[in-house]
Amino acid sequence: MTMMKKLIELSDVSICIKKRCILENFSISFSDETGVIGLVGLNGAGKTSFIKSLFGCYSITSGKILIFTDEIAYCPDVPDFPTDMTTLEVLEYSRMLSNKKRKKLEFYKNILQLVGLSKYINRETSHFSRGMKQRLGIASVLVLEPQIIFFDEPTSALDPKGREEIIEILRNLGKTKLVIFSSHILNDVEKIANRIIVIHKGKKIFDDNILNLLIHNDPKILVTLNRESSLNKLKERLVNKKCFCLQDNNTLQFSGLELYDFLSLLNKDICSGIVSIERDQISLEQSFANLIERNEYPNVSYRD
Repeated sequence: MTMMKKLIELSDVSICIKKRCILENFSISFSDETGVIGLVGLNGAGKTSFIKSLFGCYSITSGKILIFTDEIAYCPDVPDFPTDMTTLEVLEYSRMLSNKKRKKLEFYKNILQLVGLSKYINRETSHFSRGMKQRLGIASVLVLEPQIIFFDEPTSALDPKGREEIIEILRNLGKTKLVIFSSHILNDVEKIANRIIVIHKGKKIFDDNILNLLIHNDPKILVTLNRESSLNKLKERLVNKKCFCLQDNNTLQFSGLELYDFLSLLNKDICSGIVSIERDQISLEQSFANLIERNEYPNVSYRD
């Protein structure tokens, strides 16, 4: 089995500006793997601060950041370019600024083909839409041939079609590189990320796959009955459980039990009145909201 090589490591990093910590005791690592990682959080949670900390934009108050590769690149949320430069000139300039050797024209054409800008190789960026600038921003980091790429809100302010196109580009990049992108659009993250990192108030509060975020919430079970007597008997057995009536008083919803535990509460009289038993599928949005609420109010019950 091949051992993954650690490329980036943060250990208890805190960055405080004017007595306010934008990152607090932040620890995380990234290895030389491929795939897509979603970095999510509310606006102002610290997503951009985390990314910029890797590129020396902030002085560290405490902790340490170790980077074991120079094959790392960053694309901001609003890429901007000199308006009198053509697409090709932007890409050549990007390599020059990074002290990379010059490449043949075919190299740039292949990258522009990847991001859907091959027809605009000689067009000045002053004629570019927001979506085209986003694509050119991606191309300008790809010409650096990085192993790890950080994207800050790459789909922000794009229309649905533009968002889908950028997401597809990130998905394809994740087949050969490690892509980390920040977003507050959970639907975008759910489509392509195999790992999700949640930041809240400068702290990392979750780092795992999306499935584990979903199942981290209390399971909910919906039980529909067709007899009032069965309903009342079930209520008696669930007296210590979080339980309430729904749907014309015929359906009970409760959480805190797995299905096996629930079935152990049933007897013949209750079973005869049951029409259906279903697990309620919780959405990623609700899972995220519950996670934030648990960290915001750790001693208060959150909405199931």
